[in-house]
Amino acid sequence: MRDIIQASRSGLQAAEKQLSVTAHNIANINTPGYSRQRTDLSPNATTINGMTVGRGVTIDDVTRIRHELIDEQIQTQSSKFGAYQQRSVALEQVESVFTSGAGGDLDESITEFFNSFRQLAARPESSSLREDVSRKAATMAGKFNEVDFRLNEITKSIAEKGRELLDRVNQFMQELAELNNSIRQAEARGGEDTEALDRQVVILEDLSEIIDVDTRRAENGTLEVNIGGINLLENDNVKQLTPEVDPDKNIFRARLEGSKVVDLKGGELGAAAQLVEQDIRSYQDELDQIAGHIVERVNEVHSQGYNLNNGTGVEFFDPDNQTASSIALSNVITNDISNIAASSEPDAPGNNDIALQIAAISDETTNSGRNLHESAIGLASRAGAELNDARSGKQTADSAKRMLSNQQEAISGVNMDEELTDLISHQNAYQASARVMNSAQQMFDSLLSIV
Repeated sequence: MRDIIQASRSGLQAAEKQLSVTAHNIANINTPGYSRQRTDLSPNATTINGMTVGRGVTIDDVTRIRHELIDEQIQTQSSKFGAYQQRSVALEQVESVFTSGAGGDLDESITEFFNSFRQLAARPESSSLREDVSRKAATMAGKFNEVDFRLNEITKSIAEKGRELLDRVNQFMQELAELNNSIRQAEARGGEDTEALDRQVVILEDLSEIIDVDTRRAENGTLEVNIGGINLLENDNVKQLTPEVDPDKNIFRARLEGSKVVDLKGGELGAAAQLVEQDIRSYQDELDQIAGHIVERVNEVHSQGYNLNNGTGVEFFDPDNQTASSIALSNVITNDISNIAASSEPDAPGNNDIALQIAAISDETTNSGRNLHESAIGLASRAGAELNDARSGKQTADSAKRMLSNQQEAISGVNMDEELTDLISHQNAYQASARVMNSAQQMFDSLLSIV
């Protein structure tokens, strides 16, 4: 009789626990990152005089249903998505620098400058055409200055966002450390902090979008996190990252509490570091090469010519400023447009040899294997191609992430139909155990009345 009552009591407790877990699942059906829970039961029996006597059911544990491998794959795709997202935003800005859509882009300014010398060659004595040459040269130089300035502004914007992202990484790491403490305490009590584990999943997905992370679950249930091969989190001990950012010198780094440099890879931070230290700088380097070639070659030819004042040896551009950020007309030309040379001989104002030679510079092949117009167009084309690659990569990563999330949802998500079915089953089990206990109590009372 005692075994019957014990078995019934354990059945009631098990059904009550199952009902509690089912209610918890239903309540969290719309909670982001929540993993469905399941009550694990096992039969409770003992052997007496060679006979197995059932004593009901034992509640082993409440298990969190989740596929950790899928979580790792989601983190990988989140890292790729974050990187492509950052590159898409930046490269869209870079493309707009070279192709405004409203005319007056760099390639057009270069073409118009050299065309102004072709027009001057038709009327080499014309002061108005010299005025046009000066104006088109100033416009082209100003466009070089503007493009370089805007690229610098993009770099600074990325660097500033990088600082904010590093702050978020530190905040996430601190929260993960607090969750580790809660998980460790639950493990020490022989249980599992399912809410803390679910929260870790959500944080890791967000963190992976910012930076590529490697994780490992320790024996005590806590999470260890590595970034760039450096352990940042162990138990509840977390190390902070300090930004080292100087966009003017194309520096974007993170140091471990002010000492060792951390290799930033993947995610928005990895993309930001590459954009600041390599990609945008490469656009500026190529821009400097085009500007330097124009200054060097135009000055070389122009200084051999004769102007309307019968002077020679005059440099058209300032020879000390041969970068995109500094290219400018020489003061001699700015102060007096009659110093613009068109003739190859003295006392020959109708001679146009120098004007034609300068106009022909636009068709010369540069170190890139293209002429100046093609080189400028190539910058815009390159930005467009890299932007398309980034957008395509972002779309692929997003699709993969969605597919994996759907797979995880099918495993760990709460299905209302299944939960309601379980609810009825647990309710029936509870009622049946209660009836057995009631019957056992009646039998026990009858036995006592006989005695």
